[in-house]
Amino acid sequence: MAAISFKNVRKNFYKVEVIRGIDLEAVEGEFLVFVGPSGCGKSTMLRMIAGLETISAGELLIDGVRVNELGPAERGAAMVFQSYALYPHMTVAQNIGFGLRMAGMPKAEVQREVQATAETLQITSLLDRYPKQLSGGQRQRVAIGRAIVRRPKVFLFDEPLSNLDAALRVQLRIELSKLHEKLKTTMIYVTHDQTEAMTLGDRIAVFNQGRIEQLGAPLELYQRPVNRFVAEFLGSPKINILPFTANSSASTLTLGGQLEVTAELFGLGPEALAKGRTLGVRPEHFELSQNGIPARVDLVEYLGDCAVIYAQIRGLDEMFTIKIAQQQVPVSSGMQIFLKPVKGEVMVFAEDGRCIR
Repeated sequence: MAAISFKNVRKNFYKVEVIRGIDLEAVEGEFLVFVGPSGCGKSTMLRMIAGLETISAGELLIDGVRVNELGPAERGAAMVFQSYALYPHMTVAQNIGFGLRMAGMPKAEVQREVQATAETLQITSLLDRYPKQLSGGQRQRVAIGRAIVRRPKVFLFDEPLSNLDAALRVQLRIELSKLHEKLKTTMIYVTHDQTEAMTLGDRIAVFNQGRIEQLGAPLELYQRPVNRFVAEFLGSPKINILPFTANSSASTLTLGGQLEVTAELFGLGPEALAKGRTLGVRPEHFELSQNGIPARVDLVEYLGDCAVIYAQIRGLDEMFTIKIAQQQVPVSSGMQIFLKPVKGEVMVFAEDGRCIR
């Protein structure tokens, strides 16, 4: 196990700065997830830890040792790629043991380590097969096994499940969580999938344009985002955003420049409303009511245990989403409904995007 420290780390590609002075501590033995939109710098961060990208400025420490100038093989990190990167002419056993053979380990010892790793990942029956004879999930297990067998200080995962179907992603997500519990090794995992981030990470770092917007436990980020970017990025369906203006006493709000509602409906005080410019309400924090915000239903999606209502509110461009238990959905397309936010669950964002409540 090893702790990882970024100290004012920057990365430039020619004149373009893609990592902008990041300070970050990955605690020894934790499962840390980097999440963010495409091009935000999360994979570049991972590749710098692995030694596959140079650091333009700042320091990177692994287990307290500066590794800026060390090669990939000297860092004690093992990386699992999105594309599996298996050798097609080698069997599963040969793929898993390749790194050990290159390090000069005796053949009998390599076989023991490969067998133990295969048992951990439940792929013993696949050891004599070639990659072309494996499914996508089996190939990814082999790629993970090739990393495990080296007993690294740090595991690095670069969107390893993105090529798999939904059912396999769920299965391998569970297996990765169990693997972390068993190995107790520091793991850093890059994904753009917020479900993976929320379910796997001890902590999540939300990236945006080469910076970390917020770092914390999954529920902390979901319930108390520091700004609108984090609030909108985490959550499916995404949070509903309502632009508003308040009257002088903050007793009445005008939503989207057209629809007037009482401030009491949102359970917010005048101080927060005076400073705010947009409200944020997650889909599960709306209730159907006899009065409240009027909306017209466009579509209802039934998802088994729940339903998602897509509705239009006068003056707002974006569709509204409401997520409620399926048995509570006496609605259909074209109906007029009234929405009531759950008090205490409404977020207020300032003009610059900061969350002020």
